[in-house]
Amino acid sequence: MTNQDYIIITLCLLVLGVTLLLRGKSILWRKKFFHDDNSSTEGAETLPRLSIVMAVQDQGRVLEQHLPRLLSQDYPDEYEVIVVDESSSDDTEDVLKRLKATYPHLYTTFIPASSHYISRRKLALTIGVKAAKNDWILFIDADCYPQNEQWLRSLAQYCREEVSLILGYAHLQHTNSFLVYENYMQQNYDLCCVSSRFPYGYSGHLLMIHKDEFIRDNGFLKNLKFLRGEYGFLAHDYAQRGGVRLALATESHIIRKQPFHRVLRNERMYRMATNSHLSYGLFNATRHLFTSFLPYLNLITYLSVCYLGWEQQPLWYAIGISCLLIALCWRMWIGYRSIKCLGENLSPWVLPFFDLFSFWKMIIDGLRYLFADKNDFVRK
Repeated sequence: MTNQDYIIITLCLLVLGVTLLLRGKSILWRKKFFHDDNSSTEGAETLPRLSIVMAVQDQGRVLEQHLPRLLSQDYPDEYEVIVVDESSSDDTEDVLKRLKATYPHLYTTFIPASSHYISRRKLALTIGVKAAKNDWILFIDADCYPQNEQWLRSLAQYCREEVSLILGYAHLQHTNSFLVYENYMQQNYDLCCVSSRFPYGYSGHLLMIHKDEFIRDNGFLKNLKFLRGEYGFLAHDYAQRGGVRLALATESHIIRKQPFHRVLRNERMYRMATNSHLSYGLFNATRHLFTSFLPYLNLITYLSVCYLGWEQQPLWYAIGISCLLIALCWRMWIGYRSIKCLGENLSPWVLPFFDLFSFWKMIIDGLRYLFADKNDFVRK
């Protein structure tokens, strides 16, 4: 073989190695935490007393559909549900009154409409925490609901003395497969970062924390100037200290009601605003962008090698095709394992195509955030 052959082989193996390493890392962190899940839930005899805290605004219809599922959990110990109304203008107050008449463990409060100089969502959650009677606080969004009546019991088994924070996984109820893929990939990446030495934010919709630790650490005090990012800042801070548990068992997952595209777009903007102020933010954003570019790096490298070796170097052509097939099979196998572990309803065959499209979606979102008014993401 000539020196050119060695260069081409080295280049292909280098790109393939990076692809296998970055894709395979997602399996390593899931194996670790699924092993911890099995060991932590075995022999769990006593379950802690819980307080579910939820902040709502103009979500009366959603509450009427989903709140009874939270209030009807088969839980052996006492638990309460605290709903903090951010001065809704729809029928939220009437819905809560009707539900309180049926469920005595539902408690409601509100924040005044005059609270303009602070993040209303963080203020609402803080009020809910201070009103809670129990040791463990469970934050959940109003547009999410549990899969069955055993959900709270399954989630509570992760509560241990050595655990400071518990993060859950939320499935997206949507007919658009690409939006389901986006939700799965974003949470998968965030949870992977939380389990590593470089924690990022958290895009999920379920979080559990000790009440005493939340109050001792002054809750959201350090990031009150940001309108959103309440879960992301907590996940980032506690992941740096250790003691974070990921609730990955499918019984502990929640389902998020199909949101509007505008809501999802705004959430992505707020997430980028939050992550830009976290430590390792630039590192994680660069790594995420590079990982998203990997499919194009594979295609450009291997197809270029195939083109150059089509007529003159059959060996190059064979190497390019072989590496491309290996990368595709590895992506679909990793995707299959991940989808199976998290219980998502996605076909691994569509993942390579969605990977190609998601890179440009990320670029478009980045440009949209770059030209956005940054004052829109902080309190006025």
